[in-house]
Amino acid sequence: MCRSGMPRCTTVAAAPRPHNCIDLSIDLEKQQIDFTACHSVVISAKINSLTSIETELPFSYYNLPYCKPLDGVKKSAENLGEILMGDQIDNSSYRFQVNVNESVYLCTTDPLINEQAELLKRRARDLYQVNMVLDNLPVMRFTEQNDVIIQWTGFPVGYNLGYNPIWSNEDYIINHLKFRVLVHQYQAQGDVVVTSEDGVAMVESDSKSGFQIVGFEVVPYSVRRDPESMSKLKMYDKADSVNCPLELEKSQAIRENERITFTYEVEYVKSNINWSSRWDAYLKMDGAKVHWFSIMNSMMVVFFPAGIVFVIFLRTVRRDLTRGKVINAATAYPISQREQASVAKLLQPSTSM
Repeated sequence: MCRSGMPRCTTVAAAPRPHNCIDLSIDLEKQQIDFTACHSVVISAKINSLTSIETELPFSYYNLPYCKPLDGVKKSAENLGEILMGDQIDNSSYRFQVNVNESVYLCTTDPLINEQAELLKRRARDLYQVNMVLDNLPVMRFTEQNDVIIQWTGFPVGYNLGYNPIWSNEDYIINHLKFRVLVHQYQAQGDVVVTSEDGVAMVESDSKSGFQIVGFEVVPYSVRRDPESMSKLKMYDKADSVNCPLELEKSQAIRENERITFTYEVEYVKSNINWSSRWDAYLKMDGAKVHWFSIMNSMMVVFFPAGIVFVIFLRTVRRDLTRGKVINAATAYPISQREQASVAKLLQPSTSM
């Protein structure tokens, strides 16, 4: 039986398949877009922290042996809500050329050491999800359970089929992603001020067209590739398109000394979804699990330093008030030289904090 969040493929076979992937072309209104009239613009996706439905602990994406960007890992600016939720948003090596369908090679890892292999297995068995964002839209995937299509955000780190006399008990990593980016073509009307030859200013209407990203979907695969031949490629070189493997031997297992190749594909699809309605699919999903551990951790980071500053402030105010009382008493009543020495000693700055 497939575990929740496992990638699935629509294939016809006599025996049950250990894993398969759902075709995302379920909206009949979506049509293939004409790319010849579009300009290529590169957009980079961002990576959020790894989260799980079974544990409260989030982890950084780059704690696992994933491909890193050529210009290094950079933290993205976060708002207050993202900080309180414990988000860790970084840049990623996944880039998208607008309206360009392509299959891209990312990298091939070094042979996994025992600690890396065990860490990947633990993250896969704990159902950790990779949360990717493109144009502020979380990536969405679809799974089928009991003939019901379920929407999820993110995709799994990997999966384990559990003990079965037919299937292997190994863990498999998701190393190939098929993205489907839904774009909406719009026609904007605007007024442009132009000047004629005789110096008279006129207002002419100007129409501009463009594309807006209104959906971000993914189908995750586990595909075994030849690391020797793939490692000769450079990042963002063209790679062969693949389909979901039907045999477990063609899936990428997580083993010590194994080299893992990461690739992805991008397909742009024209959609009738308007920009103002692109969040409707996410709002219809079940409520996300609140990560209380991240919230408590953020609150401790805020309140603990604030408490230390407050204690220092109270001690400073208390010392200043004591000095003021001593000075007032000394000026109001005459005192002896011995008492003056005691007062001077009290007025000396305190070195103990």
